[in-house]
Amino acid sequence: MSNSKAGSMAASMMWAFAIGSGVVGVLLGFYTPGFLGFLLGMGIFVAGGWAAVYMTSATTGKGILGMLVGALAASVVGFVLWKMAASSAMSGAGGQAFNDAMAKAQAQGGAKLTAEQQAQMAQLGNVMAGGAGVIVGITAAFFGMLKTFLFGMVGCFIGGAMKKSAIGTPAAMSKAA
Repeated sequence: MSNSKAGSMAASMMWAFAIGSGVVGVLLGFYTPGFLGFLLGMGIFVAGGWAAVYMTSATTGKGILGMLVGALAASVVGFVLWKMAASSAMSGAGGQAFNDAMAKAQAQGGAKLTAEQQAQMAQLGNVMAGGAGVIVGITAAFFGMLKTFLFGMVGCFIGGAMKKSAIGTPAAMSKAA
């Protein structure tokens, strides 16, 4: 009975390592600028994959499955972060560009827009910024998921190899003799 409980606790730790490393790696990669953020995220993903296999009773295959789920969780977090950042940056820049263009058009003797038309144009600008933010978010989520899964899978293979060498599989025992 206690072995069953220990096995389920170890399995849940594998999921915690995999999903936690995916989310933490994406957050570190997002908030740390440049190549350093990429390296920090990569290190967290490899360490999470290693821990999911080496520190628990999970096999390499189960660790890879856990990292796939962790990559899905990381892609959701990455989508939200990148969409918010892109939408706010585009709406801020787009709003200023819209105001400048309207002032220039009116100064050149162009047709003046009514207040209702100006409000509709502002709404259109916000919709375009939100749509562009979604495109950026989906792209970032896909590449974040790919990065999380691939580097986490490398960590799983490293953890599996280290576990086999530490335990001493029958094949390793016969080679040593």
